[in-house]
Amino acid sequence: MCNLFNDEVVDKIFIEWESYHSINRRRKILHEIIECHKQGFYFTSIPTGLAQIEGSVMDAFKITGETKNGAHYIMLEELLETDFEKEVHVFYTDHIKGSFILGEDLRNSIGRNAILHGYDTNYGTELSSLKVILFLDYLFKRIELLGDSDIKPFLERNRSRIFK
Repeated sequence: MCNLFNDEVVDKIFIEWESYHSINRRRKILHEIIECHKQGFYFTSIPTGLAQIEGSVMDAFKITGETKNGAHYIMLEELLETDFEKEVHVFYTDHIKGSFILGEDLRNSIGRNAILHGYDTNYGTELSSLKVILFLDYLFKRIELLGDSDIKPFLERNRSRIFK
């Protein structure tokens, strides 16, 4: 997989991201994720990329105010609702969102909680970094398709699940 998505392809992904208005304020961060990946700084590209998932989703749904814990998961479900996207959702749930138990072997290579809470210290691989970048790429493409006609009804239906 890493041979297919070499530096040239990863650069093209970033160039496409630059055209996405919805992630404009994250441009510098995303550029550094790509540069760190290309330079082999996977211990930096991975947590930085993982941290952008939640914020990008909250921005996409134009969320302001105090939200309930896990509100972004509800929005991710909305973004990943078609049959194909269910596979992406399973990847997110099983390999990124996955929980961990202290002292037990980690069950996936890019578990957000284990990495961002400092438990996993073996996640820094090229493949894991590429998986985060490709997940972000897919997420950003879905976000670009959202319109106010999608967002307003969703927020109305889910207000009690999202906001405190």
